[in-house]
Amino acid sequence: MSQQFPNMPMKFPNARMTWNFAMAAFLSSILELVLNIAGQEALSGIAQILGIISLICTFVFHFRSAMVARILRPAAPFSEPIWLIASLIMPIANLILPWVLLRRIWQTTASAAGYAPNAGIMALHLWWASFVFAAALMVQHIIADVLPVMEQAQSGATDLGVPERPIYTHFAYMGQLLIFIWMANRLTRLQADVASADGR
Repeated sequence: MSQQFPNMPMKFPNARMTWNFAMAAFLSSILELVLNIAGQEALSGIAQILGIISLICTFVFHFRSAMVARILRPAAPFSEPIWLIASLIMPIANLILPWVLLRRIWQTTASAAGYAPNAGIMALHLWWASFVFAAALMVQHIIADVLPVMEQAQSGATDLGVPERPIYTHFAYMGQLLIFIWMANRLTRLQADVASADGR
């Protein structure tokens, strides 16, 4: 059930529901990873569906978290939740801008909950570092393994097959997923603490 803060025109998103979206994204990604490692072509369609579900749930988690900060600091620049979602899909900018916006969201939420602005924020820093690292490994795999095969296919070569992802890319992805759910747990706990401070 949503909280309504005094003097605030918008309802405060329920922290438990926000956490549920984070957990749904995590579990969907884990199942997708398992299916991709299994390498069964018959399961590829299911893996793709799980990937879409994970992406949607991740966006909803970020949107709801941004909404908390938007309610608490409506005058802050780029405080509209859509800015965070847009930053996640903008090439190049998505390497740094989401982290900048998420850091401000974290600091705003922690301050409203009665903690120091950077309380527990190391979870966010570690997750973002692991996210960028895993993404960098995927880009390296595409450049080193996938693009040469595509070039050979364009030149008329046949029976090339699809290059398999190196196992270390799977481990990196798994690592960032584990840190993500840890970070999400810390952030939604801060949101719950804000919601419990209904005398604000």
